[in-house]
Amino acid sequence: MYNTITNNTITGSNDTGITVESLDTVNGNCTTVNNTIYNNFFNNTNNVKFNGTVYVNYWNTSKTLGTSIIGGPYLGGNFWAHPDGTGFSETHNDSNSDGICEAVYDLGNGNIDYLPLTNNGVNVSSRVTRALSHTSLDAGENLTVTLTVQITGNESYYAIDEVPPAGSMVIDSGGGNTSYAGHIRWAVIENATSVLYTYIVVPTRTGNHSFNGTYMFENMTNETIIGGDTDVEVTGTSFGINLSVGWNAISLALNKSYTAESLLDEIEAQGGSCSEVDRWYSGGWNAHIHNIPVNNFNILEGLGYYVKCSGDGIWSQVSDYFNNPIAINLLVGWNALSIPYSTTNYTAESLLDEIDSQGGNCSEIDRWYSGGWNAHIHNVPTNDFDILAGEGYYIKCSNSSTWTPT
Repeated sequence: MYNTITNNTITGSNDTGITVESLDTVNGNCTTVNNTIYNNFFNNTNNVKFNGTVYVNYWNTSKTLGTSIIGGPYLGGNFWAHPDGTGFSETHNDSNSDGICEAVYDLGNGNIDYLPLTNNGVNVSSRVTRALSHTSLDAGENLTVTLTVQITGNESYYAIDEVPPAGSMVIDSGGGNTSYAGHIRWAVIENATSVLYTYIVVPTRTGNHSFNGTYMFENMTNETIIGGDTDVEVTGTSFGINLSVGWNAISLALNKSYTAESLLDEIEAQGGSCSEVDRWYSGGWNAHIHNIPVNNFNILEGLGYYVKCSGDGIWSQVSDYFNNPIAINLLVGWNALSIPYSTTNYTAESLLDEIDSQGGNCSEIDRWYSGGWNAHIHNVPTNDFDILAGEGYYIKCSNSSTWTPT
């Protein structure tokens, strides 16, 4: 079994930082063969110990532009320190200030760090790094993200602006401010100390996606990109929709047939408790009540619906993704819509722009947010929120048209 071990700070061990032995799994801080171990900070009396048959592991990645674990400008190997200050990375030179030693570090038994990190020649400043609980997961699964704020100087304040991949649902902000759509923000205005921020998101769009966050400390003149993990691969055919107490605007994200009653049944079977689903029909809301056999309408792709729940939960749709865009008919007045398939990451403004480009004329789109409708007005540069799969929206149009998402 091959593993990647990266973005860890391994210090103060009573025995050894990492043990390499004849195993086929990582167990605690023990590993085995053909693993890639890079961008870690080791500071122990004995950083690496080999037990039993010694196999070759890879102790660096290729030299890549990016913020290293010590704040250097390149990723490569690991930082090798010793409690008394005599570690390899502490005693070897960096003549070109790339944050990498000019010499390779031979750990013995054929294990070599060809790009050991160093701060000799690099200003190791306070920094923020990101670690992901998974780098590959199914759509609808929880992804835990940890931001490490490490203060090495006398900075007293900082600000962090984290940007999860488009289409991610934030189910725990870790104390961050989510009032600006698509962002999670933290700010400390005095007496800043090193700290961890942990938040949880649910990616909803398949494919390879990136986190794009920045931070800024006191005495910095420009924002700096958050270091560490950035990329996540989202696969699978499960799609989770967060449900809160009260009303929720939802839609189909996967290609599965429901009636209003079967939708409520499935939510209940998954531990939820929702009593009513409403559709926008003939200019007004039209309801189906759970377990009452009247008005059991079909749930259709491309439309938005309104579900009333008495408890928090997540409704997981399980099916195949839509393979092609769904043409959406827009009528004069208000329309409830959704986007079950698109290769475009829309915002409210770009969606209204595209409807215009296809012959429509819609002036406003509303989302259900924090217990009320929250509007973006076309050509007004405020509240330009992301349009997410699995959510329903309410759009106002002045003429009839057909819009096909791209």
